[in-house]
Amino acid sequence: MRKALAILIIIAVCNIYFISMKTKDFVQGKENTNTSVEIEGEIDERIQAITESINTTYPEIPKDLIEVANDIMEIQYSEEWEPEAEIERQTILALRQLYSQKLLNLNPYEKQLESLRLELINNHEKGIYLKTSQIDSIHFTNPDNALVEVSYETTKGTQKREYTLAKEEGLWKIYSWKDLS
Repeated sequence: MRKALAILIIIAVCNIYFISMKTKDFVQGKENTNTSVEIEGEIDERIQAITESINTTYPEIPKDLIEVANDIMEIQYSEEWEPEAEIERQTILALRQLYSQKLLNLNPYEKQLESLRLELINNHEKGIYLKTSQIDSIHFTNPDNALVEVSYETTKGTQKREYTLAKEEGLWKIYSWKDLS
């Protein structure tokens, strides 16, 4: 009788332990999902604020234009990015508002979306994420053209890029860019 009671108690304790562990895993998974949803919501709000800012007060000087572009890229190249998420489309549409008509014609939306997605998938596989960006220099070649050099600090080092900006219908636009390192 004592053995049977001891075995029942051991079985009950084991069941309680396993049930509590399952519940703990479920609750932790739920917390992670909530955190993920919160991050997506924050990113979504951030890109909406950037887009609204572009629409209401378009950047008037090259420095402001590149700062807006860098803010968008920090969202795109963040660790939180997921393929085929709505944020992908929103960031591309926001960036395209900053591009010159020539650049838009050379880089159709679908092509840009596909290229970005492939680049981001590759970066995530390698653990490369954008941490910060900084404008290093601005040089005006004439009143309607400027060269802006930017440093991007990633998890794998620093990358430099030079942007060519041109005025188009009175607004500064990104005309082209090239990687310097």
